[in-house]
Amino acid sequence: MKRTLLKLLALSLCLITLFSFIPTQTASADSGDTVTIESQTNSAFDYLEYYSNGKWKDLNTPKHWIESTDQVCYCIEHTDGNPHGATYTATPPSSVFSTSTLQGLQTILMYGYPCNTPDGFSEDEARQATANAIRFWLSENGEPGSYSFTNRKTHPNAIRAKTSYEHVLTWADELLQMARDHKTLSHSIEFTPSALTLTKSGSNFTGKTTVKLTNINSGYTLDTSALPSGVTVTGYTGTKSEQLTITAPASAAGKTFTITATGKDTRSLDNITAYVPSNDSLQKIFLCATTAQVVATASFGVNTPALGALKIKKVGDDSTPLAGVKFGIYKDANCSQKVTEVTTGNDGTVTVSDLDAGTYYVKELSTIRPYVVDGLVHSVIVVVSETTTLELENETAKGAIRVLKTAYVLTGTTASNTEYGQLHSPKYEVKGLPGCVFEVKDSSPATIWMRRSIR
Repeated sequence: MKRTLLKLLALSLCLITLFSFIPTQTASADSGDTVTIESQTNSAFDYLEYYSNGKWKDLNTPKHWIESTDQVCYCIEHTDGNPHGATYTATPPSSVFSTSTLQGLQTILMYGYPCNTPDGFSEDEARQATANAIRFWLSENGEPGSYSFTNRKTHPNAIRAKTSYEHVLTWADELLQMARDHKTLSHSIEFTPSALTLTKSGSNFTGKTTVKLTNINSGYTLDTSALPSGVTVTGYTGTKSEQLTITAPASAAGKTFTITATGKDTRSLDNITAYVPSNDSLQKIFLCATTAQVVATASFGVNTPALGALKIKKVGDDSTPLAGVKFGIYKDANCSQKVTEVTTGNDGTVTVSDLDAGTYYVKELSTIRPYVVDGLVHSVIVVVSETTTLELENETAKGAIRVLKTAYVLTGTTASNTEYGQLHSPKYEVKGLPGCVFEVKDSSPATIWMRRSIR
């Protein structure tokens, strides 16, 4: 009766401490669920020995399991009796141990068996190494139900491995050190880059991101339910770190969306459940299930550029297509932020693709003869996934031809005295000559103008 009261008091103190410092864990079994626990007899083979009364004895480490599932579990009060067909009730792990003790125990279960079996170990060797690491840790923390000789700090030489099984004790000590260090098992999914802007590739948009999995032993899934129509993700296996390729059709231009990954691992604190016996003389039990639990999520954003196209069509004032006319395309009305320069082709047009949607300014830089350069700046709005056409007309360069026809015309006489008498000489002046007919031809040559001079 006294022993029962002491246990209840210790458990109550643990509960008070734990509720203050540690959040409630989601267990693999609901609190209050009952199971039946079975155990091997102490005659099973043991890999470790302890020294007592002048000789080495087997360090009994029998296997415990849940009858209905065959899941391996571990006793945590080693001085109490082994369960054989006994009924146990699930309880939160935080109701059994202090914060520090529980964190170390969680470390051992995350890195120990059945979550991990080191290379070269049998399953039973891995199980016994894990079970004894738990023994060592609980004894070191002074937990009730522990043997003093299993405290590796105060009795480092009280336990040894049997011949050929030194690796079992070595790994148990390694797990113990991890518990001392409170080594956590971090799980993560990372996308690089985590924000992806697709680029134009032919008629589609494409981009790549790399997914890195850390401690995700049960793979990951992608939620693609919100993707725009036609968007695909390739390169996905869900089982390893890998590169993903996202391809979007032209119809997805200007759209943004998010892809979320969910990773699972069997090494999850959510898999740990404590069980207490209905018979107070039996050991408490801890189960570490190997159910794949969600341990990490990550998302990456995808942006599909809002692109459109601009087509410039240049004609003369007689609607003739003009080839070789050069234009500058700018982002500002002052034409100081040039995007590109283009020149019209034989059909008088030029198309600029993959422009960000928005307002642009078009300025004619040079033209061909006999046309005049357009000095105006034309604004145009480029629309997503469309080709906007800007049609411009050049005026023919026009001038005047002035024909001046002159001749020497007799306008009078000039008198001068000579030794022979007065001499009258004719007087001429250069004057316009009316009545002359002129013909102007082009390079054809065709007559384009005929006129008679009038003065």
